[in-house]
Amino acid sequence: MWLGVRPATGLAVTDNLAGPHELLERLDAVLRLPDPKPDWDF
Repeated sequence: MWLGVRPATGLAVTDNLAGPHELLERLDAVLRLPDPKPDWDF
C-alpha cells in the first residue's frame, strides 16, 4: 500500500499482510491514491 502502488488485497497474496477479506477489500476502496511520482517532495 506504500504510496498507493499496491492494493491491500494484492499485498495479502504476495507479501506478509493478513486480515479478514472484507477489511482488505475496504482498504482497497478507501485508499485509492493517485499514481506515485518519483519527483514528489516528501
